[in-house]
Amino acid sequence: MASSTQPTSTSTPASCKPLMLLSPGQAVYFIGIGGVGMSGLARILKGLGYDVGGSDTAASAYTAQLEALGIAVDIGPQTPDQLPAGSADTLAVVQSTAIGDDHQQVAAARGRGLPVYHRSDVLQTIMAAHQTTIGISGTHGKTSVTGMVGQLLIDCGRQPTVVAGGKLPQLGTNACHGPSQQVAVAELDESDGTVVKYNPTYTVLTNLELDHPDHYTDGVTQLLETFTTFLTGLDAGSGVLVNAGCPLTRRLLDAIKDRVAARLVFVALDKADANDADYWLDQMVERPDGTFAAELHSRRGEVVSLALSTPGRAMVWNAAFAAAIGLELECLPASIADSLNRFTGMGRRFEVLGEYNGALVVDDYAHHPTELQVTLSAARQRQRYHATTWKEACGEGRLIVLLQPHRYMRVHTLWQDYLTIFGEADVVVVLDIYAAGEAPIEGVTGQRLAEAISQFHHTVFYWPSTEAQDWQRILAQLKAPGFLNPGDCLVTMGAGTVTQVGRQLVEAS
Repeated sequence: MASSTQPTSTSTPASCKPLMLLSPGQAVYFIGIGGVGMSGLARILKGLGYDVGGSDTAASAYTAQLEALGIAVDIGPQTPDQLPAGSADTLAVVQSTAIGDDHQQVAAARGRGLPVYHRSDVLQTIMAAHQTTIGISGTHGKTSVTGMVGQLLIDCGRQPTVVAGGKLPQLGTNACHGPSQQVAVAELDESDGTVVKYNPTYTVLTNLELDHPDHYTDGVTQLLETFTTFLTGLDAGSGVLVNAGCPLTRRLLDAIKDRVAARLVFVALDKADANDADYWLDQMVERPDGTFAAELHSRRGEVVSLALSTPGRAMVWNAAFAAAIGLELECLPASIADSLNRFTGMGRRFEVLGEYNGALVVDDYAHHPTELQVTLSAARQRQRYHATTWKEACGEGRLIVLLQPHRYMRVHTLWQDYLTIFGEADVVVVLDIYAAGEAPIEGVTGQRLAEAISQFHHTVFYWPSTEAQDWQRILAQLKAPGFLNPGDCLVTMGAGTVTQVGRQLVEAS
């Protein structure tokens, strides 16, 4: 798509079912195309034969991948003149929640009478073009479960369409288009309430917890109202796999189960919850490297033997949902186990980047207190295992956390929850809060959070990170003699720019 000329008209491949939202041959321009969700949709529409282009303020690995596919990306300031020529019949525009209606490209598109769709509308129409759809919802674990199900379906020869919130290791990217349009699996975002737009054949509800107080201003009550709308809107022929041990999910279902037409399928992640479960984990064992082995049982007598390659208790929970979906789709237990046991993790989900001076460097997207605590538990076990190879040099080694808190409203709302979750860490370094477009809240800063955590933890530092030179200083401090030693483990944590620190550190080793 060239931004200054009439877009080339291409037709949807004859083998593919046309999308309801978009006309065959219509060009599609994504505002914020480099986002993980938007880039995946752009990739799929390109695979469907649409003429795709877009804009973003900065280049990234995702924009580079899109350009390699022949998708034109305008990098830098996003201006109205970058919108391609075209009318409502030949050009559509897509925005995400991060791109407000006051964005100048959105305003210009509407001023020209062009259709402007939210990314959730495009994802919904892509899914609706498939015979079987799988939506992964819930507060924690969505990306990993989506990746596991995607890999499982690929390995079982189902040729799925996959849309995930992170890079799938098997694909090297975040999305793929399944040419047969038989089955699609997608991560359904609840952060902006758009989860209510979907009606999958199978829904996974991993768990529920308040994570986006910027949208759910009435707290848990509003979150439950959103999922009430979602679950009660599902078709009678569909299935919902729910976490049998999640208190908030149980509270929701106790209130609405008589209004849910879909079949409720309970997955017990703890044997104590297995009495009324359709699937349950048993024989769970943590191995020395922090990975887990377990068995997933079904009421039909099937058993999937899991021996995962990715560390952490949360990963075996995620695998339980993925395995249950595989069994629902009549995949063989042995095939399910083989696929999941080879799964090496999603990008930014306990992603082992390498080493620096003998210290293991891990990057993780966790930013909610619950996610942070679960990740730190896995990191501590992995650090202890790593230290065994360096024991003579440095003793037990240390777990060092570099935390970039994410969004002022989240930190403000969950402030108390952050203070006591770092017990596994030897050193906690808190950076400035990553705003993600939010306005600051008085008294809510990274420095004050560090001071509050220090009341419960013996070694806490605050390092400024708002200016470019701050990041160079952070790297220099991490490289300082004696800070990272053989047998240590550094975990960079947060959904913002902190992900670059570990990568640059490993590159410098």
